[in-house]
Amino acid sequence: MEVTFAPVAQGSQTGLIRIISNDPTNDTLNVSVSGYGEPAVGIENRPTLPKTFAMSPNYPNPFNPSTT
Repeated sequence: MEVTFAPVAQGSQTGLIRIISNDPTNDTLNVSVSGYGEPAVGIENRPTLPKTFAMSPNYPNPFNPSTT
């Protein structure tokens, strides 16, 4: 498993990673994490990723009536 530290704010950051398993004797492991977020260099107004998307049905091309 890989965990990436990618803060959205500059400065000291802390958090908690909670790992949950099906082990009956130790089902949860909490790991404290901390780091320092550096300011982004040369990137302004970072575009946001879409929260929703839609897939439309295929539309036949008049020169090729079928799609795959």
